[in-house]
Amino acid sequence: MLIKIGNLITIIDDVYDIFGTMEELEILTDFIDRWEISGIDKLPPVIRSTYMALYNSTNEIAYRIMRDRGINVLPCLQMMYEMARGDNFKAVQCYQNQHGISMEEAREAIWSMVEEAWKNINQLEFEEYPSFTSKDYLNACMGFARGSHFFYQYGDGQGLSDKETKEYLMSLVVEPVSI
Repeated sequence: MLIKIGNLITIIDDVYDIFGTMEELEILTDFIDRWEISGIDKLPPVIRSTYMALYNSTNEIAYRIMRDRGINVLPCLQMMYEMARGDNFKAVQCYQNQHGISMEEAREAIWSMVEEAWKNINQLEFEEYPSFTSKDYLNACMGFARGSHFFYQYGDGQGLSDKETKEYLMSLVVEPVSI
């Protein structure tokens, strides 16, 4: 479920940042705000299929959690894509503006924070977890964090992937592994 959510956030973000026209995005935003599928034919095919994937996956995840845990998470899940919409400041830009420093200094500071966070995350893998926390859930969270780091360590690894990300993906998915 975490991987689905992460992928949907990335896809919706790319639709808003790269693929949709202003008119199409206004219609898509209206659909997301209303959270319904009546009148879906107003959307262009690519954006229609994106919205349907978002709508169906989000409702499926919410249903599973409601069934298994008795908690309605649909409002929380809907607030996530709201967060993915628009062109928000990136961490480096926010840090640069907050501290009045150069882009390079901000980038170095952010990387330092990322390295420190990874040290903490990796340390947590060796500590005892509270009994109410599922090891499978924590492993999924770790996988999600690692996957996100992989895709974004050299920029936007999906929408505007650079040479490093493409090479890593090719070696993982396409090129054979010698045994």
